[in-house]
Amino acid sequence: MALLIADILSEANSRTGRAESSGDTFLKGILHDLSSRGLCLEAEETLALVTDDCDYAFSTFTNKFKRIKEVVILDSNSVPSMPLEEISWKRYKERLSENLSNGEPVEFCIYPTLLNEVLYLSPKPNATNYPYAKISGQLKHNDTITIIFDEKYRELLIEGFCWKIETRYNVDGEKTKARFELYEIEIQKIFGSKNTISFGEYSDI
Repeated sequence: MALLIADILSEANSRTGRAESSGDTFLKGILHDLSSRGLCLEAEETLALVTDDCDYAFSTFTNKFKRIKEVVILDSNSVPSMPLEEISWKRYKERLSENLSNGEPVEFCIYPTLLNEVLYLSPKPNATNYPYAKISGQLKHNDTITIIFDEKYRELLIEGFCWKIETRYNVDGEKTKARFELYEIEIQKIFGSKNTISFGEYSDI
């Protein structure tokens, strides 16, 4: 079930006795707080490959990856490969000069362009036999009012909103401190000692 900012704000207003009309600033404040603590999301998605096409711009991905950690190739039977080896741009260019035949990619590199970063595969894929790549990594939550967290993060967001609402009215008040403590409890429930939220999978198949 998708989390809606209006629902989160409504519950936070009910708990705090306030009547805030917009939760945009509160959501962005919580995302900034989590990011500043080094907490990040993890996500994976399945990318359709194109024969002889070795480069895939990050802007074509649905997820806004901050860092790609692993790439595997899925064959025509959806059997995943071992994770591809990440190589340098220099080594990738050397691979290109070898004029390898299209086949199953076994290496990848990430190189920035003027517009965005690009994922390069080597050798170039034969999409008939190897139609997809599964990409996983750290994800940046967009600076937006569209919430990508799933249902299990509802209480964390509600308590975060409550904290931000009380902070608006009384930064050093007892209510603000109490709400911050409840927010911290929710963070510990989800993260524990980890710094990563797991965020499911997107597939464009």
